[in-house]
Amino acid sequence: MSRETLKEFFEELKKNEVLEKKFEAVVDSCGEIFAGKVLELAKSAGFNCTAGDLKELMKENSELSDEDMQKAAGGYWRVYPPYWYYKEKYGKKDK
Repeated sequence: MSRETLKEFFEELKKNEVLEKKFEAVVDSCGEIFAGKVLELAKSAGFNCTAGDLKELMKENSELSDEDMQKAAGGYWRVYPPYWYYKEKYGKKDK
């Protein structure tokens, strides 16, 4: 499936309620499969937990802290000294 075709598919999801419901069902089932795999891994490592425990933990951690928000925002910001600083320091002259 090409990238353009995939974009068209997501545009169609916005318009077609039946297709959107089917898509949501797929997403929900993926979440259940993921949770099941996480629980299998935890149990194989000797941790005894349930799907309810996992859901509760995920709800607790669903909001980002201020620190996490800053990390997610990313970017790089640097303050450069004004032109006059370089002019005085390096003796550059205006032309």
